[in-house]
Amino acid sequence: MRPPHLHLCTASGARALARLLLPLLVTQLWAAEAVLLPRNDTGLDLVVSGAPCARGSQPWQVSLFNGLSFHCAGVLVDKSWVLTAAHCGNSKPLWARIGDDHLLLLQGEQLRRTIRPIIHPKYHHGSGPILPRRTDEHDLMLLKLARPAVLGPRIQTLRLPYRCAQPGDECQVAGWGTTATRRGKSWGPEACILGNTWRARTSGSEGEGNWGHGLPGPGRLGAGNGFTYCFLPLVKYNKGLSCSRVTVLSPKECEVFYPGVVTNNMMCAGLDQGQDPCQSDSGGPLVCDETLQGILSWGVYPCGSAQHPAVYTQICKYNSWIEKTIRSN
Repeated sequence: MRPPHLHLCTASGARALARLLLPLLVTQLWAAEAVLLPRNDTGLDLVVSGAPCARGSQPWQVSLFNGLSFHCAGVLVDKSWVLTAAHCGNSKPLWARIGDDHLLLLQGEQLRRTIRPIIHPKYHHGSGPILPRRTDEHDLMLLKLARPAVLGPRIQTLRLPYRCAQPGDECQVAGWGTTATRRGKSWGPEACILGNTWRARTSGSEGEGNWGHGLPGPGRLGAGNGFTYCFLPLVKYNKGLSCSRVTVLSPKECEVFYPGVVTNNMMCAGLDQGQDPCQSDSGGPLVCDETLQGILSWGVYPCGSAQHPAVYTQICKYNSWIEKTIRSN
């Protein structure tokens, strides 16, 4: 029997279609644990300067969803725990897709609900007009899974580092990123260069010159020294996981890019070719020699710019907090 014809151009038709499809989507995404679907290898978009990851090459990679919306990236550090950025916190429990290769396909990933977020006790985001040392430092959050992940070839934990990364170390980043960046708007957590200005929080824009006019949501508190918080850009997500090679920069090099902003608990990584992770890779891992050296914290417009490498929370400084938190919870 043929299904009734739906007039999608009408509101009633759209609602009817949603009623038909939503239960199927929810069932596929949240009830299934290891559903295998055919992979569509055609038309893969690239992250800025990145390339598609080999399937199954990032078995610790986690995508975090708020309902059915992609929220942040993360990394499996224990069979019951995902590590991500503290600024990825959410008022509702997030869902974790572990070993994720593609945002729209289920290809052997394991899905778990997160039940307990634990943010680093010293993290304090967006507290004042000066960015360094008071915002985005200690940008880490552990998420406990409702059920432990089942480890295997496609699902593995990533080791914590036995030493800190050194300048010149070659590492890998993976994420879904964007296929484009938009001028004048930033990527998580919204630091961008607009000259030595300070822009106050407003209800719908960043004030001066209607910068950010027409974008939804409130503005974010600004900062001087050439940095300010801004709106998230309108972006196109890269559906397939993409990989890039990056190089760890020295603290002095990082200071040149972000004077007075980067603390001893942060690190920079990027390449002259402009490879760095883009929008919505927040919380994703920086992997060096098969160990977890960084969690993506923040960066500036334009994403993928050689002039502005990504900034990570330096995991070697937090080994004891991560291990103690996992043991005691």
